[in-house]
Formats: sequence, structure tokens, C-alpha cells
Amino acid sequence: MNFCGLLLRLLPTVLSTALVFACDQLYAQPLDPTKVTWSELHYEASKLFITVNSEIKFDLIDSKQTMTQLHHVPAIPAKMPTAPSTVKLTLDTHYLSVNSNIQTWMNPNTELLQRTSNYTGSKRYYRLIRYTPDGSYTIRGNFHRKKNSSAEEPELSPPQFIPLPDLQPNPIIISDSEALFYRLNQLEQLKIGDEIKMYLLDSGSIVEVILKTEAFESLKVDFAERKSTGKQQFKQSINVAKLRLTAFPYHVDEQQAKDKRAVNIRFLGIDGDVDIYFDPIRKIIVQISGDLKYVGRVDIRLAKVVYR
Repeated sequence: MNFCGLLLRLLPTVLSTALVFACDQLYAQPLDPTKVTWSELHYEASKLFITVNSEIKFDLIDSKQTMTQLHHVPAIPAKMPTAPSTVKLTLDTHYLSVNSNIQTWMNPNTELLQRTSNYTGSKRYYRLIRYTPDGSYTIRGNFHRKKNSSAEEPELSPPQFIPLPDLQPNPIIISDSEALFYRLNQLEQLKIGDEIKMYLLDSGSIVEVILKTEAFESLKVDFAERKSTGKQQFKQSINVAKLRLTAFPYHVDEQQAKDKRAVNIRFLGIDGDVDIYFDPIRKIIVQISGDLKYVGRVDIRLAKVVYR
């Protein structure tokens, strides 16, 4: 099974899946996007002849502007902004001969409104997912060159509806994987044994994703910090929380849920279990480690952080 993107997807091989974040004691207080400390996170990984560069941007935009960017599906009650401001996350990734641009619009509580994926290079296609209260509409596009023009535009398919599994009596919030960077930035504290639960919606099925705090340890880091006061290189060992990411089939029925068997997922292009190293002081992910297809064991490290 394929997975989720910079954090649950930094690499373009990740499918256009969504994460569903459950209410968790670590997030008992409402999320406040104005408290997010960063505006850009840059990550790099290099092994042999392969280099991966990913950049995620955080923007807080006026919901009136959001309305002009959301796709309108005729006669369909799609989800709309519920607050004066909307969170927009943009992920750009360069991996081998593929470039990807993924944009997500969500309410401050991480409820996903829309997601677009644009792939160029050796892999070329476009996908838009517009979320509704009971599912989502997907529009796909293949690129073609316009006559007498060097520009290329995607030829869009008719909307395809994918229903959301019946989760009653346990309704949950559908969100995109990049929201994890936003949510982790709101954490007040972590201790060994803490679990953050999420739910991956993939082709109509739900996978329960668990981030468990396994240890606190020292990790060597080397990244640039850019603030309004200037830029500096931060290179030393810091104390981080090591989180292990695993996934299981999700069942609303408690009896079915007793038979939990781990499933394979792909996170940031990394297969299977993933180790995430989180700086609890800056509240930023500084490293993601696991097995990358064609490469083997890799460490995706923070290279630069730009503060708001």
C-alpha cells in the first residue's frame, strides 16, 4: 500500500491520499494557526547518485481569497471555509527526473477543503480533489501541447465521486498529510509512550496511522535558520524526540479492531515503518528515516527553516 506525503509525503512518488486526524489528548486545545512559528521548511536527502529536495510552505490566507481558489462542482455541497482565515500548505519536491507541486487548503482544525497535485518532468499529470461532507470529487488531467504554442495545459476528466466510508458513530476530520507539520508545531509537550493517531484515507479504505514517542536522544543536525534579524547556520547535537510511524487497518467495529495487523505504507517515499525525529524546542521535524525505493536506508534531513 502506498502512503502519505512530506510527512506522510516529501517525495513525488506518494499517492494523493489524505490523512484523517483524530481528536487526541495532545491536541485538547483548539489549533491556532497564528501560533505557527515557521513559513518554510527545506529538506534534503542524498545517497549514491540520487538527491531529493523538498520544500513545504505555510500560508494563512483570508477565506474570501480561498473561495476564489476552490473548485466549484455544480449541484454538489462541497466543504467551505469555517473561519476568517484558511491554512494553505504548498509542497514542492524534486526527485530524480520528477518535479511535483502539491497544494492543500484546509480549515484551522485541519479539515481538508481541496488538494491539487501537479507533476512535471518524466512524470506528467494533474489531479484535483475537492472534498464534500460525505466524500470527495477527483478531477484528473493529462498534459498536452496547445496548437501553435509551446505552453502545455492539462486535459481534464469529468469529476469522479469517491464516497467516504461510514464512520458513524465516530465521525472524524479529513485532512491532508502535510497538516502533520502544522499540528506538531502546536504541541506543548511530549513524553515517552505518547501516541498521536491519524487516519489515512486511501482508495475508499481507512488506515490507522500511529506516531508513538519511543525515546528522547541526541541527534546531530546541520541547518540554516533565517529570521527577520538575519541568517545563521545551526550545526550541533540537539535533544530530539524519536517517533515511530506504523499503520493498521481501521475498523469502526470494536470487535474487528481487536485483530490489528500492521500494513505497509509509504511515507515521504519511504516504505514500511518510519522514524521521525522531532525538535520539541523549535517544534519542527528535523529528520525522517526509512527505506527509499531504489536507494535503501536514507535520512531526509532539515536543511533550512524560515521563520514567520
